[in-house]
Amino acid sequence: MNLENVSERQPLFTPFVTKNLSAEDREMFLQKILFLEQKIFPADWQYEDAEVYYRKMLESSSAINIFLCGDNNEVVGYLLARPLSEVYKELAQDDPELKDDEYCYYIETVGVLSEYSGIGGFTRLLNSLQEEVAEKECTSLSAHTRTVNGFAESLERKCKEHLLVKRAIKTWSHGGGEPYVYLQWAIKKKGMLDVF
Repeated sequence: MNLENVSERQPLFTPFVTKNLSAEDREMFLQKILFLEQKIFPADWQYEDAEVYYRKMLESSSAINIFLCGDNNEVVGYLLARPLSEVYKELAQDDPELKDDEYCYYIETVGVLSEYSGIGGFTRLLNSLQEEVAEKECTSLSAHTRTVNGFAESLERKCKEHLLVKRAIKTWSHGGGEPYVYLQWAIKKKGMLDVF
């Protein structure tokens, strides 16, 4: 695929939610996650036990793994969300004001390859997530979001009408010690986010 003109056209992004994967498919998607993780995130932000961790997430019945496929079914992005109640204790160590919520899914990690950034892929991932969690009687989504790259501001703007919680975190250890913002917003049955 020629990536030189990708920003001049709207690519066909197809989200793919993994469910009931065979062992062979899990291994294939695991390799795709590890590739994306290395391409998208700085080395010190990557899980030390990434292979073990992501294999566990692909096997989990409660985790939601969504892959973003671009042209030619090339995987160009990934989103992992888990019930907030599963990650609450770990997150509360760095965010003591965090409240457990059994009806909230937490976006643990999300990334889109830089050459596909800003043209709607992230929005497709989030809209797919909203559809998935609505089936689980979930009422909200949440995430700790970076401020340095403008992600927190952009997501807040998109979710403004549905925003339930916004809180600044001075130093987020899971994000290299950068300042972050915690956002929690109510979901709708249909996608609510515009293209970033």
